[in-house]
Amino acid sequence: MKRISFLTILIVLVTLGFTIYPGEKAYACSCVDNNALEKLDTYSAVFEGKVTEKGARSQFGFGEYRKYTFEAVRAWKGVHEQKLTIHSLDQGSASCGFQFTKDETYLVFASSDEKDHTLKTTLCSGNKLISQADEDVKLLGAGEWVTEDDLGSTNSTANYLFPLVLGSIGLFLVIVVAIIYVRRRQK
Repeated sequence: MKRISFLTILIVLVTLGFTIYPGEKAYACSCVDNNALEKLDTYSAVFEGKVTEKGARSQFGFGEYRKYTFEAVRAWKGVHEQKLTIHSLDQGSASCGFQFTKDETYLVFASSDEKDHTLKTTLCSGNKLISQADEDVKLLGAGEWVTEDDLGSTNSTANYLFPLVLGSIGLFLVIVVAIIYVRRRQK
């Protein structure tokens, strides 16, 4: 009988100790805290954008993602259109999920998924409301303001013109070298 009461008292004291002093909180999601410049090197797309649409959930790999449509305002990396879609892990912050709010503007860091060519983000990416991202924006610098006109002219002309000019120069050089080679062989 004494053994049972001693064991009971010990269990009660240990339980009471955990309730009085619970220790530190444990989190399932643990993120490495990098500054904005380190994130700029790491992520495929870095931009300031307003959430215009909160889409449906879909299953990717081990997680459930929600599709968000953004209207880019300013870009630092990887933005080629004014409207873009980001898939964010949608399982709550304990599972590293990040939920955007429609009509709010964010600083977004997203990675490109090579399998399905989508941009994805999580809590650990470091996304922030733009009103809370002053220090990050200072580190990133001015960026480029995104307008529909700028993107239209930049994407449609520059993306096709540069390879065309470079290819033409390369072809011209090959022809010149071939002519010189043929003439030297004939002498």
